[in-house]
Amino acid sequence: MSRSISATLCGGLLGFICISASTLAQTPVTPFPMSPIGPDDGQLGILMQPDLDQIASLPKTGELLMVDALLPDGRLVDLQLTALDIAKRRFGFQVNGVPAPRLLEGLDLTLWRGTVRGAADSSEVMLSFSNHGCSGWIRTGGELIHLVPDRDGDDWQGSRVLLTTEATLNARGAVLPEFCNAQPTPSGGFGVGDIGQTGGGSTYAAGSCNQMECTIAMETDYQLYQVFGNLSAMTTYVTTLLTYVSDRYETQASTVLTFPYLQFYTTSSDPWSAQDGGGNCIDVLYEFQAAWAGNIPTGATLGHMMSGANLGCGVAWLDVLCNNTYNFSVSGNINGGSAFPIQQQPNNWDFMVVAHELGHNFGSPHTHDYCPPLDECAPSGYFGQCQTSQTCTSSGTIMSYCHLCSGGTGNITTFFHPTAAAVMLNRAQTCLPNFSGGITANPPTLLDPGVATPVTIDVATTPVGGLVELYYRYNGGSYTAIPMSSAGANAWDADLPAASCGDSPEFYFTYTDASCGQVFHPDGAPGSVHSADVGTPTVVFSDDFESNTGWTAANLGASSGDWQRGVPVDDSGWDYDIDADYDGSGSCYLTQNQAGNTDVDGGAVELTSPSFDMSGGLGVISYAYFLRLTNDDGTDRLLVEASSNGAAGPWTEVARHDSNLGLNWATHSVSSADLVAAGVSQTANMMVRFTVNDSNPQSIVEAGVDAFDVSLIDCDGGIGTNYCTSGPNAVAISALGSDSVAANNFTLHAETAPTSAFGLFFYGASEISAPIGQGTLCVGNVARLNPPLNSGASGLFDRPVDFTAPPHPLYQILPGQTWNFQVWFRDGSNSDLSDALKVTFQP
Repeated sequence: MSRSISATLCGGLLGFICISASTLAQTPVTPFPMSPIGPDDGQLGILMQPDLDQIASLPKTGELLMVDALLPDGRLVDLQLTALDIAKRRFGFQVNGVPAPRLLEGLDLTLWRGTVRGAADSSEVMLSFSNHGCSGWIRTGGELIHLVPDRDGDDWQGSRVLLTTEATLNARGAVLPEFCNAQPTPSGGFGVGDIGQTGGGSTYAAGSCNQMECTIAMETDYQLYQVFGNLSAMTTYVTTLLTYVSDRYETQASTVLTFPYLQFYTTSSDPWSAQDGGGNCIDVLYEFQAAWAGNIPTGATLGHMMSGANLGCGVAWLDVLCNNTYNFSVSGNINGGSAFPIQQQPNNWDFMVVAHELGHNFGSPHTHDYCPPLDECAPSGYFGQCQTSQTCTSSGTIMSYCHLCSGGTGNITTFFHPTAAAVMLNRAQTCLPNFSGGITANPPTLLDPGVATPVTIDVATTPVGGLVELYYRYNGGSYTAIPMSSAGANAWDADLPAASCGDSPEFYFTYTDASCGQVFHPDGAPGSVHSADVGTPTVVFSDDFESNTGWTAANLGASSGDWQRGVPVDDSGWDYDIDADYDGSGSCYLTQNQAGNTDVDGGAVELTSPSFDMSGGLGVISYAYFLRLTNDDGTDRLLVEASSNGAAGPWTEVARHDSNLGLNWATHSVSSADLVAAGVSQTANMMVRFTVNDSNPQSIVEAGVDAFDVSLIDCDGGIGTNYCTSGPNAVAISALGSDSVAANNFTLHAETAPTSAFGLFFYGASEISAPIGQGTLCVGNVARLNPPLNSGASGLFDRPVDFTAPPHPLYQILPGQTWNFQVWFRDGSNSDLSDALKVTFQP
């Protein structure tokens, strides 16, 4: 829908009155949050003044109808918009090497994607509003319109916006630099022209929760900061740019790009020199790779450099998504469209070059390099192997060279060609993990009996209605929902209710995402859920590797990298090995603890534990491990095996680690359930071994093991002594938690009672024996622990005892005192009692 600014009666703040009542009922309506000032001095377009109060009031989620957006030719259009979720991109900001998690606070930043109302099939809108710069573009009626921030010097607060067109910029000589120098890897990699024709069709995936995640460590340079001269403005723009790019990959390649590391430099002391010396994008790429290969911060899948220097191009290695040697790309000439007068490129160059270079990492060549070509925009000198002439089109795509035709980036949509998108999606599916629906959790695997267990999860997107839920059940049957509470940032908290011995806790997390519907953790819930044991762990074997406890190392054909115990040498000249142990004791086991290149090469090395006893019941084996891989396609790995027959075996795989951790340690546990699933029984002669290998093609493999523990799980707690004889129901009473008065976590527990029966715990200082109902009263001079309980479907009674709130002052439980406990309960028309429990309490 468009109108003339001179003819309409509904402009400005009253624009909403021209929208139908049905539209108002469906979607919130707001005026376009800018008003015209007049033409800019360079006659490039119209200057607009943002309304900061209105920008601050824009919603952060959902849909919006933004009315009366002014175009450079004087038309007014209405924009149908959907908010983009910034939190979903998981930004990990750093400034000059220091984490800065609160950079977005106070910027009033909202990002929007949509179309022009009435032209959904022929328009595209991407807009960013903030009190530190507004930007974006509107494509409609065959014209590309740029919104370019225009600040006053370094003052970005409420900076103005220039509204201009691609045609105007082209007429003024705003020509793109060379778009891309795609590089095949030295090992052959994925060269241009290696892909034949791939099936077309849309790969738009919005609304699907079956997404993958590609983590990207984003590096910048001081030259990029100089473009803005203001950290808040730089944060606003780069966050906008990367969210736009991530959204395009999400919608076309079902892959959410996340950015756990995003570094800004506000001084000239950044670590990069190639651009300082006038180097081009290829020079920067090689310097970048040399510094980060096998050592990408946060262990990210890709490393990308965004430079504000005039590098003249962008560059990327082809098809290196999970290759830890060549998984890099560079985008040069990033300027936020903020350099006036515009001399280098139109406003959406930044989006195009970043999306384009990452597209090469994801496996797509240029569109003119497919056979047959997807387009033939490339001029002579750039022809693909199946291209014979230049044929320009105004419907080019991100991986094309159609910007080199007359019309510039106006010839390129901000979408990938369906064939290129399909190639990228197929490549992502070979090695990227699932996005996990936006929930990150480290759920407990062991619950202390009788006490609630706090759990915390991170939710990467904004839950619809602000509702995140924990569903649990302890003995089969239906799940019970518990609303979780927001704990700030992306964290949500709840307590798993107290579990009892014999329970089998199962639980999962869920919320509704505005884009993809209901999200679960773990994936597949409630069909697949988290589970936990109930009890208290008793360590039966523990090793921090400070002394020799009987581990043995063996070489299985490797030329270097044998397992050795010691304090890591932390060689500053070798960027791949361990710099310190995991638990802080000093020592660990690691592969060839020597300076220099001494990683595992040409074979495998094996580390075997001494024997330990797991015959006493449920148990868990836990350990910390270090694994640095430059090839994490699964060929090289750390294999964990267990034997229930000592060194004689057989040995059975119980865990496999094949993801590069960078410089980080990780932890893992193998439970009794894992052992059973693998076919390994728990005996008094258990052993574990760790095998790390380097297979062809040769690559860097460094590994370590630390903090090795074996525990058995006990759920009677050993608290107190039972006496007296229970009635015919054979109900046994026990205590969970602790007999420490200071700890105040003492819980009475009784099981095998009739289902749905009323019961009541009581206690006293004396012992008696008197028949009552079907049972025997074994405690005298009693005090009741109200209120009465119901045994429920499981026939269980549990009663936490608060030592600070006795039922009567004479029944205050103090250290050194001995008290007797029992439970009475209904049994049909009669009653019964449990046996009794005598406990002497400790300080």
